[in-house]
Amino acid sequence: MSKLLKRWFGLRPKAIISEDKPDRMGIDRRLTVVSPDDPSHNVFINWQAKARTLSPRYSRVFKEPAYVVYLSSSEARSLMAGRSQGDPLILALAIPRIPVTIDLMMTSPEQQFDWFAIDLDQYLRRIGISHPDELKSIHVPIRNRLNLASASLLWGSLWFSRQVSALSHTIFEADPFLRKLTETFLWDSGNSKALRDLDLGQLARRYRRSLEGIDPIDRPLLNFLYGTALAQAGISSTVARHGRIDSYLVYAVEALGEGVNLWLFSRQVRRFLYFTRSACEGEYLRLFPVRGADLLALPEVVRCALSHVYRVHILKGVELGFVKPFVEREATDHVHIGGLGGVRTFVIDQGDSWKLSFDKRMTIEKELLGGLARETILERKILASQLLFELGLSEEDVRLGFSPPVCLLAPESRTLEHPHELWLTGAI
Repeated sequence: MSKLLKRWFGLRPKAIISEDKPDRMGIDRRLTVVSPDDPSHNVFINWQAKARTLSPRYSRVFKEPAYVVYLSSSEARSLMAGRSQGDPLILALAIPRIPVTIDLMMTSPEQQFDWFAIDLDQYLRRIGISHPDELKSIHVPIRNRLNLASASLLWGSLWFSRQVSALSHTIFEADPFLRKLTETFLWDSGNSKALRDLDLGQLARRYRRSLEGIDPIDRPLLNFLYGTALAQAGISSTVARHGRIDSYLVYAVEALGEGVNLWLFSRQVRRFLYFTRSACEGEYLRLFPVRGADLLALPEVVRCALSHVYRVHILKGVELGFVKPFVEREATDHVHIGGLGGVRTFVIDQGDSWKLSFDKRMTIEKELLGGLARETILERKILASQLLFELGLSEEDVRLGFSPPVCLLAPESRTLEHPHELWLTGAI
């Protein structure tokens, strides 16, 4: 298990993993997936690995084939203790796939075992168990295969879930205006009538005033979430007022680093993509910044997330290009909408300040975006097999089944949506 996690998450200096250590409280490995930009974006995942020689059987819990892992009383107590640590506890089940006579030191973890996984907390809620004495077995569906593709999606869903938990801030719940803001622009961004009537200036002023009552430590994360949501709402309102657009080019700074997961799991961001794409009659190009010129230097989970995002965009008829970060104005989205002129939206500031501005005269945006589009790290219309080669991944790394896992990824909610199209299309 440790070998797999080190390979996938990249336990190297300046990589996104900072911790890999055993814990006696029912946890084999505790990983801290570190954001290079903001500690509030860190993700914590606890792992417990168990090896069993099992065959699938019909699960009464899931009504489908699954591996049934029977537990001793001490194992049940250990797992329940690990669950109480507060962060997700993932049970990783290893099913031997090679004869035990072969030297395991000469084979990779993927060659030694078939891996499956389940989130223990979600599983216990599903079966209604809260006491160790009641936990006699754990059913792990065979669709819950654990490979790089599913590990990347697990990380991405937990990252996004951790971000939106900030929206439960008491100040936002107590303020009717901000509660409506949350519901309208984070949960209902496809409402074209609301978008046409949008007064961005008023919303921005009210939002900035609300920050005065919030701990400065929490402000960067809220700026990231609301800045992204309001900026996209501003673009959508412009598109909604005009009905159709000739072309759409954007440099999406919010996709930098772990923010790429927004385009996989944010219900609002995914609706924004569909809404603007359906209104565009010509070229629709999104440019995603990628940290560092060497893609192979990125941890495998990040490279796999890039492949997932690429597939999602292709399936929706959207051209996607990966480019170097535009560091001189890194906190700004650059947008040009054909037929409307340039529209530039300031998204976020890593500090306390926050602003939003529009300028329809900005023909420079089209020139800037055109230059970036000609300097993509990868070819824009690259074949899937070539994309995997450039990312240093194999087909097995990114392979998904035709059904999403159950009780593994962060649960869907009003803000979080799983990228179901990835499983509907199977392997890349």
